Amino acid sequence: MNTYFIKRFIARTAVVLSAAALFCGCSDDDETSTLHFDKPEVVIGPESSTASFILRSDTSWKLHSDADWFTLNLTKGAKSASVIITYSENTSMTEKRTAVITATTLSGDASDSFILSQMPVESYIRLETEALPISATAAHHEIAVETSVDSGIDLSVSYGDEEGGAWIENLTLADGKLAFDAGENDSSERRIAVISLLYQDEFGRTTEAAVRITQSFSMNPSAATEKDFAFAAALGTGDVEENVYVTGQIVLDGRNANFPNRRYSIQDAEGRALLFESTIDLGVARNDRVRLWLLGSTVKEVAEGTFTYKVFTGIAAEHIMQKEAGSPVQPREVYIRDLTDEMLFSLVRLRDVEIAMPYGGLVNYDEYYVSGGGVNVYGKNLTKYYSTCLRDINGDHLYMLTNFGVDYRRHSLPMGSGTVTGILTREYNSNFGEMGAFQIRHLTQAEIALDPSRENSFSKVLVEWTCVKPAGFKEGVTHVAPTTGPASASLYKSNADGFYNAFLAGSGRIYFGNKPRGDVDSNGQGTANTVKGGGMYSALWDTDTYWLISNVSTSGIRSQLSLQIETNSLLATGPRDFVVEYSTDGTSWTAVPGGSYTVIGQCDSKNALPHYMPGFKVFDFALPAALQDKASVSIRLRCASLTGTDGKSSVVPNATNRLGHVSIKYNK
Repeated sequence: MNTYFIKRFIARTAVVLSAAALFCGCSDDDETSTLHFDKPEVVIGPESSTASFILRSDTSWKLHSDADWFTLNLTKGAKSASVIITYSENTSMTEKRTAVITATTLSGDASDSFILSQMPVESYIRLETEALPISATAAHHEIAVETSVDSGIDLSVSYGDEEGGAWIENLTLADGKLAFDAGENDSSERRIAVISLLYQDEFGRTTEAAVRITQSFSMNPSAATEKDFAFAAALGTGDVEENVYVTGQIVLDGRNANFPNRRYSIQDAEGRALLFESTIDLGVARNDRVRLWLLGSTVKEVAEGTFTYKVFTGIAAEHIMQKEAGSPVQPREVYIRDLTDEMLFSLVRLRDVEIAMPYGGLVNYDEYYVSGGGVNVYGKNLTKYYSTCLRDINGDHLYMLTNFGVDYRRHSLPMGSGTVTGILTREYNSNFGEMGAFQIRHLTQAEIALDPSRENSFSKVLVEWTCVKPAGFKEGVTHVAPTTGPASASLYKSNADGFYNAFLAGSGRIYFGNKPRGDVDSNGQGTANTVKGGGMYSALWDTDTYWLISNVSTSGIRSQLSLQIETNSLLATGPRDFVVEYSTDGTSWTAVPGGSYTVIGQCDSKNALPHYMPGFKVFDFALPAALQDKASVSIRLRCASLTGTDGKSSVVPNATNRLGHVSIKYNK
């Protein structure tokens, strides 16, 4: 190419490039980076939690704030991003706290900010009761109030019958008391009023509480007639219009933690009992002899499964016509087999009983489900008591119920026999399944009068497995010696290939898993009580699969034999139906009378349906005389169907059944 043309081309190209550079430089000077938040303010609640915001940008950026009560998952980045705020609780009752979060580009040419505002704790107003029955006579009344508000609560009254005029006066709130005067009701009708308390804070949030006042119609206790308990028990549901009273002694005083709050029981000299409830503390004590006026109360029917019973509700202070201290009520002393419907809700004493599986506490659930977060997870699905299996010298059994609120629920169980005194009940617990015709609720720890020592019991352990992984355990062994009894006795599973530390999908291996035990503090804080390796688990179930107890000699034993097991299954798809069978030759098997049992699924924090339970259930079986005085007997727990624990699903291969305890006992 000609040199002249090359030089001219280079020169012209240089001019064009220079112009382009000049043009681009002017554009950069005129434009800035994009950087802005998606909202000017984020308002969050007082509890600790998380929130998020979006930062929109077309360049690199960083975030900054001087506040120390939250953290950001991102503090720098490039381009747009969603940022998560993790913040702590604002414990102030009055002060909102704010922080400024600022974003700047790394080049410093742009910035933006927004405000994070956290509200203070919401105010509260708590009344001692939400329903207060009062007498027809004019009187002054007070209700205890707890509130975080010093002033500014508005009080108002609304009436069920506006045409009847106002009958509540001098309404005040002071010194933790809501006080008012009620005028006399001289009519033949009840009247109702609702007292409302309303507070609005400076942020526009409202807090409310209300109490429903039900005033009785005009009554004349001096004209009341005494009736017996049979008459009272025969009254129909609805308002009691008969001017009658009954006389008896208090056995349940409305304040016992093992019963519904303000539930009372009164018992006559023949041992018949009536239940009544109040919204207030009636000031009666156990053994007090009282005249209970029934006029103006309401009979309601309470259902426990298919069983119903009556409770007198709306009992107020004036219904206690007379009271005086009485001598202790003497309970009926009975064996389990002697219990009848006529004894329901009365005080009974069970003779010659022991705890079937005497390990753990009165509530053998993990405390997470008793006093921790699990209670909130369950909500209304968890019936908040535990059923401890009692058995007696005759081979009969019954469940003893303990509420979660009982403060001695985690005390270690006594291992000997004795008596248990309490109120006989009939209750239905979907979490726990079938509990028999009767249960007993203890009133005090002292009335669980069982000897602490197993040596002082009517029974003796023949063989027992606590199902805890043995010290020095080696994987693959096919025999784990019993905790108590001859080492030759065997507990195994029909399709297993040994004991292991962990589950293996598709195998029937027996492995050691966790089990809750009430008297064990597994985290050192009293909020968890799980025994690691405290139960034997195994999967791969069908109707030919069973747990097998073998090589057990009953030679020389000619008294009542019994079997105790503690068990549950995997929720929904674990095996539900089992049957206890026995053999004296190891080949022919016979079902134990009454030996069919239904296993409950163990819940977890994500599956808290009413038919699951957070623990194991104990079963007790009286064994037939055919097993007495034999050189060797075998007992098996055979899967009887392929129905899962939810009653709808089928058993799946990897679903487990678990044992937490196995024992065979005989009467001394």
